[in-house]
Amino acid sequence: MQVTPTPTPVRSASAAVLPEPARKPETSSKAHVSSLPPWGLLPSQIPPRLELLPGPSSLELFRRSRRIAAWGFASYGVVVVAAFIIVGQPGPVTLFAMVTLVVAGAVFGLAGPPYVERIKDEQRAGYTVWRQNTLWKPQVDAETGFVIRPAGARALSLQEEAAALTRVREIARYLDDR
Repeated sequence: MQVTPTPTPVRSASAAVLPEPARKPETSSKAHVSSLPPWGLLPSQIPPRLELLPGPSSLELFRRSRRIAAWGFASYGVVVVAAFIIVGQPGPVTLFAMVTLVVAGAVFGLAGPPYVERIKDEQRAGYTVWRQNTLWKPQVDAETGFVIRPAGARALSLQEEAAALTRVREIARYLDDR
């Protein structure tokens, strides 16, 4: 049995050089891969959607209050250090620091964290946006209102919650584009 090599095409110097096919622009290595099928969704694949209360969710209010507290503590530290540098004696600076802490604590204590009342409002409305501690209410995505964990189900892990949020937000985009 004799094997004959496949002939390779020979280009002459006068042959036209074909341009390379156009390439897609390179994207980052973390390209978005949709979890939705390319043909769309069946109605049975769309989770229930609840009407959300107007305004920011309790989770958003909680995140805002954490940012405000972090900036407040950082500012407080800067002011105390600056006061100590300017005054040069620990007595007046310590008095200033203590009075400031007591006043801030009284204001925050009387007003309460802003998200606590919102949590109660959300529970009265029949849902929660929190992953834990409210398992008797359905957990919804605060942006879309889609249920990501039904009432009574076990709490989602962080990874499960992130995957569920990604999926329902894709569903919302899909439904908005129709």
